[in-house]
Amino acid sequence: MLEWERAPYQNLTAVVQWSYEGPLASWQYARNQTWIQHNQVLVLGLRPYTNYRFRIVLLAQETELVASEASLVIGTEPSGLPSSPPSLVRATATDPTRVSVSWLPGPFPNGPVLSYVVSIDEGPTGYKAHKVSSTF
Repeated sequence: MLEWERAPYQNLTAVVQWSYEGPLASWQYARNQTWIQHNQVLVLGLRPYTNYRFRIVLLAQETELVASEASLVIGTEPSGLPSSPPSLVRATATDPTRVSVSWLPGPFPNGPVLSYVVSIDEGPTGYKAHKVSSTF
């Protein structure tokens, strides 16, 4: 729930905007917001384990928007499995019988990643697949 001090102006519409925390973040309107009081709003539908900034935009007239300063960084709680796959997956042959596979975590892990499971499709007859798993 977000709460702020609101000026006592009448006939102003207030809406919430959010952005991911980061240098390339852009402001988005919160689509799922429930107003509790005139200065409290509950924003739903946020991604777990993600850092956000929020601001309030007042619609003073049909074409005039006034935005508040951005909030401090607010992080959501972890929940569930990652909603994005690993990125920059790379496989490199290290010799005629071995392959090294590397990757980076996806942008939305939804919580601390404890381990990865690497699946290997069996090759043609006569080839063996050896799997090494790693836990963080």
